[in-house]
Amino acid sequence: MCLLSVVIATHNRAGYAKKSIESILSIDVEEFQLIIHDTSDNNVLEEFCAEIQDARLKYIHCNELLSMTENFNRALEYVQGEYTIMIGDDDTILSTAIKYCRYAKEKKIDVISQKISAEYCWPDFRSKISGDFNASSLIVNKFTSNQVTYEGRKQYYEAVKNCFQGTASLPKLYHGIVKTSLLLKIKENTGTYFHGVSPDISIALSLAYNCERYIEVDYPITLPGSSGGSNAGRSAMRTHVGKLDDDPHMKRFKSYVWPNLLPRYFSVETVWAQAGLVTIQKIDNNKGFNFIKFYA
Repeated sequence: MCLLSVVIATHNRAGYAKKSIESILSIDVEEFQLIIHDTSDNNVLEEFCAEIQDARLKYIHCNELLSMTENFNRALEYVQGEYTIMIGDDDTILSTAIKYCRYAKEKKIDVISQKISAEYCWPDFRSKISGDFNASSLIVNKFTSNQVTYEGRKQYYEAVKNCFQGTASLPKLYHGIVKTSLLLKIKENTGTYFHGVSPDISIALSLAYNCERYIEVDYPITLPGSSGGSNAGRSAMRTHVGKLDDDPHMKRFKSYVWPNLLPRYFSVETVWAQAGLVTIQKIDNNKGFNFIKFYA
């Protein structure tokens, strides 16, 4: 077993994924594995990975048509590390991720989240407000090495009360470090790792409910990327809203439960709420969602 599994689930985005893979494997330590779970309808990324002679890389090409949530769930089945971190195919990790895994192991910490203080905007990134102003830019905000300890259940109930609008100070697997045994506990208790149509919200809630305490560090562990075709890119261009059944993100879901009290409309707010509601139904205490606040 290695110390850390870095997991990327991707689909038809080889141009970004290649750079991400190269960046991660350039970290000169042997304590991690990089898992690429690829559902692309071509072999571009597969052929690229076949040329890489690095035992840390594990590439899986899945020919099934999977939703994002299914892709995430499948990818985690290949984890061999004591700790796990998930990132997108236009992101990378920093060497500090390994250092914080060592710290988590030494201090017996189940989850380390981070305040996002650095971001890379790809050359094709565009914003409806600022156009290509931030394209090809590395944006770094001021950060410290401070850390804050949170109580899991307290943050869980706060998220339910706030209608799951963002992960905020919730514990994170996406751009966060999680002990793999905790992920396996969540799978055992709820049937799988992720539920609903927004996997990052889903797992954040499950982690909060199942971990007693976790820490958030004000120091970069990963480098999130914002590219033209990503959800971040769609959000920046304000193209992440519309009819539920017409959205490309939703079309890959073979079946999903959409609560009757949620508007059948695709938006960040409704997608987060759906994933949250579906997830807490798998958890013992599943009451408290504030529909009045949500509609307000």
